[in-house]
Amino acid sequence: MVWRLTDAGREKLVDFLLGVLRPLVAAIGLTMGAALLEGWLPAPNVGGHWYCLTRTDAALNNDGLIGMFLLYDTFLRIDGEAITGNDEKFAEYSSGRRGPLPGDRRSQNLLSGTVHRKYFGDSEVSIGVAEEGEGTLRASTRSYDMTISDDRMVGEFHSTVANQRGRVVCRRAIFDVVGDRDEVERRLESEINRG
Repeated sequence: MVWRLTDAGREKLVDFLLGVLRPLVAAIGLTMGAALLEGWLPAPNVGGHWYCLTRTDAALNNDGLIGMFLLYDTFLRIDGEAITGNDEKFAEYSSGRRGPLPGDRRSQNLLSGTVHRKYFGDSEVSIGVAEEGEGTLRASTRSYDMTISDDRMVGEFHSTVANQRGRVVCRRAIFDVVGDRDEVERRLESEINRG
């Protein structure tokens, strides 16, 4: 006995096969496209050694903090899109202190965050920092939301200390803090404004 399909049966079989094959072909195409993007546009490499500079632009009930520069020596470790690491505040330029901090005044901090990879446009990074209290000061938190561009990350920071907020710039090269204090502050201001 030989089976023969009628024209209506053939149409139903073709419709069924196309209904199965179209999503399958689309899924394979999307997977291949994503794999090609991964190869052509690798994730930004933010792991390693960074130097971060913050400038306070606003603070709640503490105008003495406005214009303060803090410098951090930062190490980031990357696992996929997850960031972990630590930083150490090593210099402060404010109304109360101007220059590198002695060892007992440096704070050791743990951080974690995420790389937000963008295929079209600059990728971004969000980092949260748990700060140890300095001397008798309470512990606090600080966060960075930055755009990644070449060997720089630029954006905004927020801190629970007096509800500070302002600009942050991180780069691979150390900031020049050698020389006359006023000149150092002018260089830091130029660097933060350059973004």
